[in-house]
Amino acid sequence: MTIRGDVMLLTHGRQGSDRLIGAALLLDAVLDNELDIDGGYIVAGPERADSPLVAELRARVMAGPPESPLAWIERTAQFAPARTAAELIRAGVASPLARRFQREFTLSVDARAEAAARERVVHNPAVAALLWDSGLGGLLPPAIHTLPPAARAILAAFRRTAPVADRLAA
Repeated sequence: MTIRGDVMLLTHGRQGSDRLIGAALLLDAVLDNELDIDGGYIVAGPERADSPLVAELRARVMAGPPESPLAWIERTAQFAPARTAAELIRAGVASPLARRFQREFTLSVDARAEAAARERVVHNPAVAALLWDSGLGGLLPPAIHTLPPAARAILAAFRRTAPVADRLAA
């Protein structure tokens, strides 16, 4: 499973989770060596894209001017949630809620898939850090010192986009 998929499973597509899922997509790309950070800007890494969504993100990075992680979080927040939800629906682990039920959430998530995502959080500091920074994590921040510098830069940028007053309600 991907970081973006786990985040979407755990938030059920909750309103206000756009930047969270956008940051998760960037982390997926950085941890798969599709993207990197050079001089404070997101840059394309060696091409290996197994995922169409990561390949699209890599192409967008290559086509546009150099941007900071913060700018890319805002950009990916525009398209990552819907595309990630589609990936989960195609995988059979979620289904869209009818519009009349979409007060706070947009997806109905398979309970087993959600439980598996919760279990993976324990072993994935990137997911744990994103959830903690958004107010959905545990009591203590996860140790992220083992993550590559580019991943830590994305997490730091996300932390700046999620001030305490705007964090998602648990």
